[in-house]
Amino acid sequence: MQLPFASALRNFTFTVLTGVVTGPCPAQALYTFTTGRELAITLPGLAFQGASYLVRPDVAGLWLKAQATDRSDIRAFDRPASFNWNTTAARTSDLLLVAGIGGALTMALIDRPTPGMGAPLAIIGETGMLTVGLTELVKNVAHRARPHAYNPEVPDNVRMAADAYTSFWSGHTATTAAMTFACAQLVQQSDASRTAKTITWSAAVAWPMAVGFYRVKAGKHFPTDVIAGYVIGAGIGLAVPYLHQTGRHDPAH
Repeated sequence: MQLPFASALRNFTFTVLTGVVTGPCPAQALYTFTTGRELAITLPGLAFQGASYLVRPDVAGLWLKAQATDRSDIRAFDRPASFNWNTTAARTSDLLLVAGIGGALTMALIDRPTPGMGAPLAIIGETGMLTVGLTELVKNVAHRARPHAYNPEVPDNVRMAADAYTSFWSGHTATTAAMTFACAQLVQQSDASRTAKTITWSAAVAWPMAVGFYRVKAGKHFPTDVIAGYVIGAGIGLAVPYLHQTGRHDPAH
């Protein structure tokens, strides 16, 4: 399962990185960019996405396995999600994903002069590429059935689709967490007020939780899918900006 904005994200990231690495801008006083490090972050994202295409799901076999599984056999923590099916909640989670990324980008750039936007955008793009690539690969390797695959009230065409077996981990949650945490890190390093930084960090923590809540309510994910996606996404969102901080490479700091 490929997240719909993966190709656009790749193109955007490489376009911005080309400008940042070859033509330093004022904002780079806070961040260090080297060709080797940028390749070490972006190439795994590309490799993960490429490898995900090689893992072809046996949809018929996965469908039969899901139908042979009694919902009482699902772990108690996850079991309630297998009774969920709510298309409105699914659409809400989509909207929250887009709004969360848009809001995070706005906060990350709002306190920077236009010439200084290249470095933050490159960091955000790298964060997204790595998260999306890793998520796609894990989904296609794990082949975990979504909760609605066990729900007889869900139409068969939905339960028999290849996407019904890409539950682990939640891509919506992971991507939202990665973007919001990365942007919160960037805001922390900006000239934003303490109030703005507090609001940004609060939103960074809470927004992916809201996305995950609606993914579970929609029957798209188990709680463990959401928790795993949150942890992985937040981890990447914290790590990528940190790896670029100028102070981290300065022995005087």
